Amino acid sequence: YGPEMVSLTLVLSTYPGGKQTVIEVKLLPCEPGFTLTSNSSNNLMTCDCSLFFTSHGVVCDASDGTVTRNKNSWIGLYNNTLPALASNCPLDYCNTTIIKLSLASPGDLCNGGRTGIICGHCHGNLSVIFGSSQCKVCSDMWLMTLVMFAVLGALLVATLFFLNLTVTQGTLYGLIFYANIIQVNSPIFFSQSILKPLHIIVSFVNLDLGLPLCFYDGMDNADKAGLQ
Repeated sequence: YGPEMVSLTLVLSTYPGGKQTVIEVKLLPCEPGFTLTSNSSNNLMTCDCSLFFTSHGVVCDASDGTVTRNKNSWIGLYNNTLPALASNCPLDYCNTTIIKLSLASPGDLCNGGRTGIICGHCHGNLSVIFGSSQCKVCSDMWLMTLVMFAVLGALLVATLFFLNLTVTQGTLYGLIFYANIIQVNSPIFFSQSILKPLHIIVSFVNLDLGLPLCFYDGMDNADKAGLQ
């Protein structure tokens, strides 16, 4: 390893005979998350864990260029150069089974087709969907469901009006507040497939679909939050 884009030429000579062998050596840059450090005692240059990572308790392994993350933290690069760390990855965004990873492929840390900082973006041509934190391939044809949403929304408002219900106080308010808490932590409460029907029921109480449905191609997290 050495300074990036630096190459060396080694000339080996043998005696007697005077034969020479010329070898071109190109120095490799350090793996992402590591910095090139010069050792004054032996004049050798080594790849060491970046000061940012070491100051935050991240363990690095220079032998294979990997870093070890703590619990549910997210580790990656900002602008593909600067080391970055988030103490808590959003629920169900990160793969909790991966503890040791290479920052050369940080996307391996993300779940459900996600990538980017804190796995906050969809990969490639994937889109954010309703009822799930995953990203899927979607089509603009799903905009036709606006008709269904308009009808259901009108029915909901009419039901609340005729039954003289309010969502700002009383039992209904407590039920929706409880459903909000459960919905936010759904990856914890509904991690098993057997509980998926219960997850859908809670989502309906929370005025959410509870089903993984597309809406349109290119929808992101901001659009999803605004529409919900």
